[in-house]
Amino acid sequence: MMGTWMNSSDFRSILKNSIPPNSPKFLQVPQKKVPPNMLLPETSPRIGQKYVAALRNRFGGTIQDESWQAPDQVTLTVELNSLPAVVKSLYYDFGGWLSVVAANDERPLNGNFALYYVLSVEGSEHNENGAAPSEKCYMMIRAVVPPHEPEFPAVAPHVPAAIWYEREVRDMFGLRPIGLPDE
Repeated sequence: MMGTWMNSSDFRSILKNSIPPNSPKFLQVPQKKVPPNMLLPETSPRIGQKYVAALRNRFGGTIQDESWQAPDQVTLTVELNSLPAVVKSLYYDFGGWLSVVAANDERPLNGNFALYYVLSVEGSEHNENGAAPSEKCYMMIRAVVPPHEPEFPAVAPHVPAAIWYEREVRDMFGLRPIGLPDE
């Protein structure tokens, strides 16, 4: 699902129409055109699309949503129980590096917490996944955690780099990672 972005000329038009003409000069919005190469067209090539296709092929319906933020940055929302397998696949099979794990309290937005595992995917020299070895992108794997059951399957038993992040999520949000190796 792709959002609609306002370009700066749309924003300037809104501002111009909301500021009275007799306002001081510093409040008035200058007219300026944005070069077309500065806008992100919806048809721009998506770097990493082959990784997404390979994950969809492998995990099917467990991938619930796909959202592109930039030509080389995608967020995949996955079922909570498939989170460890998807992250493990990106990490080992697709040459991903776990950059960060974050939790977010999205209860005001959708009634749930969310986990984000951000991986810098750089391809694999021996890849059988169809993606070119030089295809580099950022992939965020998102999973929703219901507040009435504040726990999630730990990724750390499969990807040891996740252990400190998952402990931090537990300490800061009260979301319990089930299956940490040392618990």
